[in-house]
Amino acid sequence: MEQKLLESIYDLTDEIKESDPYQRLLVLHELIEKDEELQKLIKIFNDVKHKYEEVSKHSHYHPDYDKIKKEMQTAKYNLYTNELIKEYKIHEKQIQKTLDDISRSIAKSVSDRLKAPNEIGLLKK
Repeated sequence: MEQKLLESIYDLTDEIKESDPYQRLLVLHELIEKDEELQKLIKIFNDVKHKYEEVSKHSHYHPDYDKIKKEMQTAKYNLYTNELIKEYKIHEKQIQKTLDDISRSIAKSVSDRLKAPNEIGLLKK
């Protein structure tokens, strides 16, 4: 039974990887990696995110909190309004929805009492 289950999982994984959203995600990932301007935006975002996480530990008591919070908002806006990133996020969400649906379907087919990972807060909705 275990071998049969593993084979089914591999088949399902292959099917997901052959899907249009996944294939487009791979193309977008490559385009994002090659886009120098976008790489700069990603670096800026990651740098500011790190600073924001540090000052957030102290919240409003940190002297640079408001300044870095504003920088974070700007960096996030600049990154997430990029067309490649917007399309990437759309396909990423489609794939995540598929995985969530599969998880929920498996849990419900075993028992109505089982909850899928996203129903017990292990996955983001």
